[in-house]
Amino acid sequence: MGMKEVLKSMNNHYVIIDYVTADSSDNSEEGVLLDVTDDVIVLRRLNKTVYLSSVIVYRVVDLGEVNE
Repeated sequence: MGMKEVLKSMNNHYVIIDYVTADSSDNSEEGVLLDVTDDVIVLRRLNKTVYLSSVIVYRVVDLGEVNE
């Protein structure tokens, strides 16, 4: 199972995603995973939506499903 399939199985979970960008910088984002497509990972953090594009995800921590 690839990372994309793993992420898709975590929709509506609070996650921490560690990733590398095209310029090789390490980054981390956390929030509720809303959607995963071929090009974009969408997270909601507080009142802000975060779009991750053109990244290589190397670690995901699943903190559980969010009930709204």
